[in-house]
Formats: sequence, C-alpha cells, structure tokens
Amino acid sequence: MQDVFFTEDHKAGERRRVQTSCMFDDYTLVAGGLCFRKKAGERMRFKVLHKTLEFKQRSGFQMCVGCGRCDAICPEYISLSHCINVKLPEGMKEVTENE
Repeated sequence: MQDVFFTEDHKAGERRRVQTSCMFDDYTLVAGGLCFRKKAGERMRFKVLHKTLEFKQRSGFQMCVGCGRCDAICPEYISLSHCINVKLPEGMKEVTENE
C-alpha cells in the first residue's frame, strides 16, 4: 500500500495498492537493512535460474510454461521469454562450470 497526497499539507490524497517486482532495488531488503541481491543483474539471474533450473530440480516439473504473460505485465518491461531463450544458455554454462 502506498499513500499518495495531492496537496502539500497532506490533507487530500488516496491510498493505492501498488504492485512490487523482484527487479525493484529494495525487493530483497530484510530486517536490519541487509539486501541479498543489490544489483539488477543479480536479481535477474536469480529470477531466471529459479524459474528454469532450481524449481525443476526441487519439484520435478517446470515452473515456467512459456506462455509470455509475464512479459505483458512486468512493471520493469523485462521479457522473461527472451531471457530464457537467449540469455539462459550463457547462464547455464556458467552454472555447470562451477559445479
């Protein structure tokens, strides 16, 4: 929830429901001010690898079905399908080399 004021004296305004995104700077902020993934690249890498690699290893099935709905509604205008189809092979090479 976010309070948006229309006047300087804060007497007129409204309360809005605001979506959050894993790509926002303070999304991984926890108590004490610790932030696990400070850079946008770190957050994006975690998001893609979680949806394609880690979740399947834990559950046995794929989390992402490739429908593209997340591309249309992402508040940061990120195409997850592009990341999976184009960038994922590079990330997977990095992951498998470090095992």
